[in-house]
Amino acid sequence: MCGRAKLRERNEALDLEVHALASLHILGPTFVRGLEERAAEFARPVAEAAAPAEPTPQPYRRPGSWIPRRPGGWVNGWRN
Repeated sequence: MCGRAKLRERNEALDLEVHALASLHILGPTFVRGLEERAAEFARPVAEAAAPAEPTPQPYRRPGSWIPRRPGGWVNGWRN
């Protein structure tokens, strides 16, 4: 802190409120008018989803087998 004394208490809550209000101002009145509907949508309980099915086992693939093999390599170029 370069040896300076603390001038005042930290006030993160005020900083967050000012940033939130500035964001709402930037997003505009159309966005602000839709907030109540969005809040109601998020407040609705989510229907329980069916239990996920057991994953089917996949055959073993050798690591690196996804790399395309081309004759010549990168030193000699990718041309045949």
